Amino acid sequence: MNIGLLGGSFDPVHLGHLLVAIEAGYRLGLDRVWLLPARESPGKAPPAAAHHRLAMLEIAAQADPILEVCALEFELPAPSYTYRTLEALQARHPELRFSLILGMDALLGLPGWRDAQRVLELAHVVGVTRPGFAASGISERIVKPGGLYPGALRYNAYHDGLPPGPTPSSGPRELRFERGASLITVPAFEVSSREVRRRVKASEPITHLVPRGVADYLSTHQLYRS
Repeated sequence: MNIGLLGGSFDPVHLGHLLVAIEAGYRLGLDRVWLLPARESPGKAPPAAAHHRLAMLEIAAQADPILEVCALEFELPAPSYTYRTLEALQARHPELRFSLILGMDALLGLPGWRDAQRVLELAHVVGVTRPGFAASGISERIVKPGGLYPGALRYNAYHDGLPPGPTPSSGPRELRFERGASLITVPAFEVSSREVRRRVKASEPITHLVPRGVADYLSTHQLYRS
């Protein structure tokens, strides 16, 4: 079985997360997409407690049968490093193949990740972009296993007159996609967890940005109000 992995703080989970997970799952023929909430992301502490983020994710995963929640990172040491998560997953499920789903910002920052090469040894990488953007340097939709991470990778707008995006973070350039990489485009949906939190605090509507059950959970537990 081929399992997609979409990690994050999910603070809170929103429809943009589900759009990426479901599109990637069906477009790439994945058997399941596991949503992996981070216990503690490097460099930041989530505003909501872990049990709240996990509960909201369980609600959101009911949106599609391809989705499942995996709380493995809550069992591992903090902060949550992707290479450590992948090692634990492979140890527990040696029969599975893993595809790591990354937004383009995360893909561009890959050279700066802790033990980035180990990540690429353990998972196929799926870069997710949106209409109007492309990654020069991954010019084909598929990077064959063993292909090098392109050091000159840039996230470029090729229409709409938008400026070039960020350059990669500093870090090693000789990274090799040991299990290959794919690049897919998903429909644009402008939403972020930060914006959801801001709206909740300002008593603005969020039912068009998060699953209804998540909106109800936020209201019941009075999260992000202060």
